[in-house]
Amino acid sequence: MCPRRCCRPVLSRLGSAVGLTAALLPAPGLADAADAQDALPDVASAPRRMEIPVERVAGSITVITREEIERRQWRTLVDVLKFVPGVNVVQNGGPGKKTSIFTRGTNSNHTKVLLDGIDISDPSTPTGAVDLAHLLTENLERIEVMRGPMSTLYGSEAVGGIINLVTRRGHGKPGIAVWGEAGGYNSAQQETSLYGSHRFGDRKADWSIGYSTLHTGGFHVLADDSSGQERDGYDNSTLSGRLTFEPTETLELNFVGRYIDTENEIDLSGDSPDDISDTQQVFLRSQASREFWNGNWKSRLGLSYTDHHRETKGVFHGSFDGSRLAVDWLNDFYIGEHHVVTLGAETKRDSIDSSSPSSGFGADARSSAALIQEQFSYGNWFGTASGRLQDHEDFGSALTYRAASGYVHPQFGTRVHASIGTSFKAPSLDQLYGAYPDPVFPFFGNPDLEPEKSQGLEFGIEQPFWGDRIRAGVTYFQNRIRSLIQFKFQPLPDSSTLENIARAETKGFESFVLLQLSDRFYARADWTYLSAKDEENGQDLMLRPKNTFDVRVEGRPLRDATVTLGVRYVGAREDRGDVTLSGYTIVDLAANYQLNRYFKLFARIDNLFDREYQDPDGYEQEGFNFFAGLRGAY
Repeated sequence: MCPRRCCRPVLSRLGSAVGLTAALLPAPGLADAADAQDALPDVASAPRRMEIPVERVAGSITVITREEIERRQWRTLVDVLKFVPGVNVVQNGGPGKKTSIFTRGTNSNHTKVLLDGIDISDPSTPTGAVDLAHLLTENLERIEVMRGPMSTLYGSEAVGGIINLVTRRGHGKPGIAVWGEAGGYNSAQQETSLYGSHRFGDRKADWSIGYSTLHTGGFHVLADDSSGQERDGYDNSTLSGRLTFEPTETLELNFVGRYIDTENEIDLSGDSPDDISDTQQVFLRSQASREFWNGNWKSRLGLSYTDHHRETKGVFHGSFDGSRLAVDWLNDFYIGEHHVVTLGAETKRDSIDSSSPSSGFGADARSSAALIQEQFSYGNWFGTASGRLQDHEDFGSALTYRAASGYVHPQFGTRVHASIGTSFKAPSLDQLYGAYPDPVFPFFGNPDLEPEKSQGLEFGIEQPFWGDRIRAGVTYFQNRIRSLIQFKFQPLPDSSTLENIARAETKGFESFVLLQLSDRFYARADWTYLSAKDEENGQDLMLRPKNTFDVRVEGRPLRDATVTLGVRYVGAREDRGDVTLSGYTIVDLAANYQLNRYFKLFARIDNLFDREYQDPDGYEQEGFNFFAGLRGAY
């Protein structure tokens, strides 16, 4: 992974990207730059399905704002999640390659991913999980990662936590922003976004539209193949938008959508040509919000639709389609000054249709739920209690609960929080009804599978020191999971299938220290310790490192410049075949310089010291890479 080899095309790519940026922008001096939308309130909506201040969240949450994304130059959701405490990301190579996430040691399909209230999990995958590799940070306003069992509010999959993506909302006078960058491995990315708001008397509308393209020639990802060094490229085109219309002071209508089209070169073995994987994803949602009783009753009715299409061409050929249609209705009742009661109902239908030369099947299933949540706040003491009844037409009902509370000392600033809750993961359609009558390795799903169930708890404390120039905290967590779905091999002539036979326990702690080094610089260090065990045999669960560290120093050496230095360490972890992967340390560097009110230069280096490592075993990761670009706003 030579720095010189991977960065040869940078100058030519950078020239075209900068040229496009400059060509699409009007002449400077006509209006104010539209960077005001970066100033966002420190709020989150994932913890209680309504926006609340982060400091009033009785649990573990990380909120990444648009300003942070741009300053640190994180281009994909995978880039962001690598630095979130308690989250481990595993990717089979570079951009676009298959990605799995493990939140607090739970399985890769135990984290719920939402986009503006849309459940974007893929019903057509074997476990029902979504592959996060194709999600760009383009046009996202903030990313919320809530850790801990959250099935009471969000249903199946929220065993380890929630990832909530919020599309950018238009602000201020209409404007345009364009940026482009180029880097090693013949990589380039460009984005154009339009945004703004307008009043029509008492009515108001705002909008944001973004279009982004990402191309990389990639690198050869298979570590055990010395015969070929062809590159595994990737292309991504994403179109997204959000429209909000307020016809009256008490009624708000929201429409959001995202379309993702990708082409991915995949290595199945070292002596075979690349397979090509094409994906198209559609996420749509409309929502009406209305206030009654002088704002004491807020009602939200939403309709969501998702469609996933995957097609693989080459040595293996297959086509997979998964779709979901969902309706949800939430009602918040404000009772006095101290209580908010939420009543909600949801229903959805998942469908799958797959085909390959040797098999094909289709299936669908409906599930519905009712939930109740009580939130209270008395001065510096706050908390929530909630319950959910989920009914699936095949495996029956699942009842979950969650209780959480927090307190902030008014004099010392000490913040404590604790929570306990239960969660579940429903079997996927493939696990229930999959039919693969291969003559050598036949497999059929098990319609008698039950949900995977868990109980989790946590306790945390934070303390400021020295006039809040230093802040430190630690959170202990534990999660016990039972009835895990596990593969059951059957020799011929029988067919292999799945059973609820496994159990696991994950526990550990997340700790941090935040230092205000000066008026211009600060540093943050995070350490996550994790013990993730298979309770059947006492062995460590695969791809869960015991220790991860992240140290980040950020500051403003000049009035118009920012610099970010990041160091990430991932400790040793087990993989298949009794392989122990050694730990690795990655150093990244990013810099931004505001040329004037309209233009900003930026550059970054990923893997500064060209560290070679595999994660998972057999898959090389990106080496040294340099990017540079220009952003303009009008």
